[in-house]
Amino acid sequence: MLPALAAIALAGGKLRAWAPRRVAAVGTALLSWNLAFALLPAHSLVYTGAGPALRLRVLTQPAAWFLLRDPNLLRNQLQYYTGRADSAPRIIGLPVRPDAAFRHWLVARLAAGEVVYTDALGGYWPLDRAQLTLGDGATRALNGFAARRVDSMATFFGPYYLTRLGPAAPKCAPAS
Repeated sequence: MLPALAAIALAGGKLRAWAPRRVAAVGTALLSWNLAFALLPAHSLVYTGAGPALRLRVLTQPAAWFLLRDPNLLRNQLQYYTGRADSAPRIIGLPVRPDAAFRHWLVARLAAGEVVYTDALGGYWPLDRAQLTLGDGATRALNGFAARRVDSMATFFGPYYLTRLGPAAPKCAPAS
């Protein structure tokens, strides 16, 4: 409200120079507004509380693959904490439009006995840029694979689940 009021006050009326006290008062009011309603709450809220637990899992399981909806957040955190840009080469993002090549790659990883985790199955996801661009492609990409939740972490938006993927269950022919 205060920024809108200040914009109206600045744009409205005659265009004349304001006294320095008035400019200082408006500036102090705008700074107070931004600190009280934007910067301090955003700093104190933990939107994605999964960061430390997920970082620890990646660092303790370097041979595991991580198929994440938003891999850049974890990559950035790992680079910050380890100091190496290539600290997690096995963190990849889920494709927006899953294709046969991705599915073949995933089947090959699971058939080789490699560990594959994902955060795309279950849990609450806020409506953000990643959600708008990815849509429901993650669920379609992982459809048919065995899934077992191995960890859950509390976040501001609700639980965050880490799921271990397994080979697809064999399709049984119906009994005649």
